[in-house]
Amino acid sequence: MMSIFEYNEHFSYLRDRFKKTKSRGIKGQFAEKTQMQPAYLSQVLAKKYSLSLEQADLANSFFEHTIEESEFFLLLVGRDRSGTASLKKHFSKQIDQFRKKRLEVIERLGRKCQVSDGAQEIYYSSWLYSAVHVALTVSDLRRLIPLKNHLGINREKLLQVLQFLESQNLIYKKNDEYFSNQNWVRLESGSPQITKLHTNWRMKAIQSLDNERESDLHFSGVYSLDPKTATLIRESLLENISKQLNRIEGAPEKELYVMNFDFFNLKSASE
Repeated sequence: MMSIFEYNEHFSYLRDRFKKTKSRGIKGQFAEKTQMQPAYLSQVLAKKYSLSLEQADLANSFFEHTIEESEFFLLLVGRDRSGTASLKKHFSKQIDQFRKKRLEVIERLGRKCQVSDGAQEIYYSSWLYSAVHVALTVSDLRRLIPLKNHLGINREKLLQVLQFLESQNLIYKKNDEYFSNQNWVRLESGSPQITKLHTNWRMKAIQSLDNERESDLHFSGVYSLDPKTATLIRESLLENISKQLNRIEGAPEKELYVMNFDFFNLKSASE
């Protein structure tokens, strides 16, 4: 099936969506969701009537469209419903501008499997962006509802995150599933975003204390020791982290885990 952005009318898009979906009674479910009679839906598919904008809005929810897809679908319906040549021309111009803008983004970012400097502030503003990014490597979490339920966030926020990741070419959508283009995004230690990165995941670590899962590991302690021993411990931890990262890279993607390490001198920086 073509991408929604390749369609010139909402009628053929609906026909292809129903044809692609193997679920029984999909048309009946759609009619119920969009508050129309099945007979009226048949007339829509035959291009005798158009969806209303209200029905199109409900259709966006039914198909789990992204924010970008939802906007484009409403433009298609608006043009197909137009009763005058000037109104149809108005919507056609908006559709052309939408496609042009989207193509410019794809051309500019399409081959960069990394977070651009200008987008890093958004990517590292919340744990959600990297969590969603990596979660899409888990096959059971590639659809909107399972991913939303797994992370415990609302649909609108998840769609916002997905749209951003897609605009950066870090993920892509195929039919109703999302896939990750690049699983790991490294951040230089000198980056101005590094503090946000560490803070985001340590806040999630604090929240995880309330779960009390036996599979989780939390350890805290304060010790007095000499600088030489501290250096040996640091080097040992770095070596172990490297080993675990190699192990993670070779492991099958089944669930999401967070790994934080802190080993630091408690002496005041001003001393």
